[in-house]
Amino acid sequence: MTDFRVWVVIHEPTRIENWRRVMALSGWPVEPIDLAAFSRKTAETLSGLALIDLAVLNPQPQARVRELKAAAPAVPLLLTYAAPIPDAALIDMFEAGIDDYLPESLDPRLALAKLNSHLRRVLPRVAESLEVIFAPGGDIRLQRTGRRLSIKGPRGKWDESPTLTPKEAKMLALFLEHPGMVLERRFLLETVWRGEAEAILPGTVDKHVESLRRKLGAKGSRIRTVYGSGYLFKEHA
Repeated sequence: MTDFRVWVVIHEPTRIENWRRVMALSGWPVEPIDLAAFSRKTAETLSGLALIDLAVLNPQPQARVRELKAAAPAVPLLLTYAAPIPDAALIDMFEAGIDDYLPESLDPRLALAKLNSHLRRVLPRVAESLEVIFAPGGDIRLQRTGRRLSIKGPRGKWDESPTLTPKEAKMLALFLEHPGMVLERRFLLETVWRGEAEAILPGTVDKHVESLRRKLGAKGSRIRTVYGSGYLFKEHA
């Protein structure tokens, strides 16, 4: 399991809390951080997104963005600001490497849609980078090679479950890598089925989740249905 986060680089607590409420709609783990600390962390392998206030990038915002992108090119940088940003300045920021702009006045539903669009690109890359993935608590193990699923019994012995289909393995990898996060049905459809998504009925996701629950046996209850949204993998058994 990786340490996926939405890093919020904003000084004002009120604004941080506003963004936390937006992101909570999808169960995103939010971590406020100052720019200096975030810059230090970019030397590590970060998994997630960064929402950065233009004010903290001053007085040389373009140079700071270039530095951050050079240090962590895989981390999308999303720009925000308390006031409207002139088009010319915004163009400069995009040319420097900003991946998106989320103004404070943006409708929360649109902000969430934008965040989820970046999520669709980030999460699969993280989940696909690991050969062996464990659930929190270490009682479920997915080996990507051969799509082998193992469940640890009460005496610590690993029991092999039926082999997963390619789609089930991709879906379980996403759940195990991001426990506690609500993964919307549309997101799962577009991420797991990719180019086939437009031709697949949304109910197909539900059928694959049910099949995955059966193969997980008693652990299948850790995949929780979030009605009207999607599914969440429980962090604790």
